Amino acid sequence: MGKKAAPSSLAFKAGAAKRLQAKPNMFDLKVNKTKFQVLNKNVVGSKGNPTRSKAKSLQVRQKTLLPELGRRGRTGEFVDRRFGEKTPGLSSEEKMLERFSRERLKTNKKKSVFNLNDEDYSHTMTLTHRGRNINDLDAFDSEPEGSDYDSDGGLDSHIVGSGHFGGPGIDNEKRTKAEIMQEVISKSKMHKYERQRVKDANTVLCDDLDADFHSLLDVLEPRDSFRERTLPKDDDYTEAVRTMAFEKRSRPSDRTKTEEEISQAKKDRHTKESESLRKRMHGDLNVTDSEDEEEHAGSDADKSIRRVMDQAGQLLDTIIQDTNLALVTEAYIKLVDLCKTNSVIPVARVFRERLSLITESMNAQIENFAAPKMPSKDSLILFHVIGRIFSTSDYHHIVVTPAQLLMSAYLGHGRMTRPFHLLSALFIMQTMLNYQKVSKRLVPELFGLLGPLLTLCFGLKRSGWSQYSEDRYMSRSVHDLLGQELTSVPSARAISFEDLNNAEDGQLSKEMVTSFLLHILTEAVEIYKDNVAAPELFIPLLQTLKCCPTTAAVAQPLLEVIKSKQEARKPLQLQKSKPIAIPQLIPDLDDGPSREEREQNMLKRQYKRELKGAKKELKKDSAFLAQQKLQMRLEADRKYQDRQRQILGSISNETSHDAKRRRK
Repeated sequence: MGKKAAPSSLAFKAGAAKRLQAKPNMFDLKVNKTKFQVLNKNVVGSKGNPTRSKAKSLQVRQKTLLPELGRRGRTGEFVDRRFGEKTPGLSSEEKMLERFSRERLKTNKKKSVFNLNDEDYSHTMTLTHRGRNINDLDAFDSEPEGSDYDSDGGLDSHIVGSGHFGGPGIDNEKRTKAEIMQEVISKSKMHKYERQRVKDANTVLCDDLDADFHSLLDVLEPRDSFRERTLPKDDDYTEAVRTMAFEKRSRPSDRTKTEEEISQAKKDRHTKESESLRKRMHGDLNVTDSEDEEEHAGSDADKSIRRVMDQAGQLLDTIIQDTNLALVTEAYIKLVDLCKTNSVIPVARVFRERLSLITESMNAQIENFAAPKMPSKDSLILFHVIGRIFSTSDYHHIVVTPAQLLMSAYLGHGRMTRPFHLLSALFIMQTMLNYQKVSKRLVPELFGLLGPLLTLCFGLKRSGWSQYSEDRYMSRSVHDLLGQELTSVPSARAISFEDLNNAEDGQLSKEMVTSFLLHILTEAVEIYKDNVAAPELFIPLLQTLKCCPTTAAVAQPLLEVIKSKQEARKPLQLQKSKPIAIPQLIPDLDDGPSREEREQNMLKRQYKRELKGAKKELKKDSAFLAQQKLQMRLEADRKYQDRQRQILGSISNETSHDAKRRRK
């Protein structure tokens, strides 16, 4: 065998160029390293050629986005939909031949439906006569049923007369337009007359039926039962609906406020209440903001304040000293009206002056190394009136706060040398509870005196009075009153001013004291039952009542209320942790997601991937369009500069030519 002939140099060079063109540049390739190599597994996206992909995407954008960019802002556009225009492989003759053949085929399809000689439609389309196939008819000699022909085969005379010479209903004589209109008018009048005649006949028939209606009722139903029958009465709902229907329409008094207006109104009301509270607490005078008005009205304001103070002092003296109930009531009403119509500050000054006098009297007794006695009846009435006129719920008040401090001092250090002083202490306790009905502030002096009084009244023996009497400055007469035997438990009631008058005369019994103590204890439980320290405050007092057989029934319901509050408490406990489970060898099997969940997760991943790709392509499209717009703008600027340079050059040439002509 001979050796193979070596390829020519030209063929070798062509093959080498082809091989080089087919072999990609390794620097253009991008390879993503996979974590685990699997044999014969082609991972999508593991290898790529970014340069080639970028070039392809650029070509696609130039074919799609650039024409759209050029057509922007244009409403009309010609789109060539002829066959073969977008097919680059066809020549012009082939395109024309294909168009001609398609057009002929389309025309033949439309005409072949009605072509009787077409063999494709011969099995579906047949000729018929009076709904019968022509092929099924044997002969045409037999006369069909309902024929328009005579027996001899000619047309009927009626058909000839109506069908020939202008059609049926046309006379031989030609009528004028006036005759035709006269006939139309006469026919219209005739139809109108017929309608009126039918209407009159119906009216007469209805009148006859209405006239015979009562006779028909007599036949259908007896007359007596018809008279006795009454119409059903309307129910409440029907009457209410009828009333609302005939009532006058209500008109809105004010429009509905928005959320901002409601919040602003609440804010203004809160600000106004806070300012009023501050003035009551600190005793600010209601003066105007204008300094000129203050200078002119200074003396008049002082006289007015002094006049109001004098009037308030007279009314207060009437309330405290007068025994006539009608006069006291009238003075109290006038005092309240005085506080409403005028500034409350002058009235508050009057009460402050009276409280200052009581405080000076107490301080004088303390300076003489003696415990102060319980206040008199006038002071007790003053304390009561203060609680009725002024606000007792303020944290600090110009009148109420000094009164509370003064009453607390009497409860903590006051002497009870006679039975009236005991009733004074009980009245102060009752007044203090009335002060705290809204604010519910705790008064330690009240419980400091209430406990010993209950103990002396129900718990201790008669021989144990000496130590307590020395501590509380209680006389023997008061102790004897508390140590009396109690045969029955009276009903709890509040202390009245009549009781104060009777106590001054020495008319005070153990039953009255017991009734007052039970009322004070009940009020205290009602006010302080929600207090945190309620069990510690009331359980010792109620246990003292329970020890006495006569008061055990009274103390039991109060004790249940306090114990319910005590049981509602939750003591402090260590933090409870979840117990440690016993280790087991059972494997924790997880079936994984279901088929529907896997499909949903796959759909979510596909959507996320497509969305990410779409965003990326949109960004590239935007960058491409921005680059093209920049190039178009630079090209337009370059053309403008060239045109401007050309115009300036031509102008300079003309100028030079003109200068040369002038020199000549």
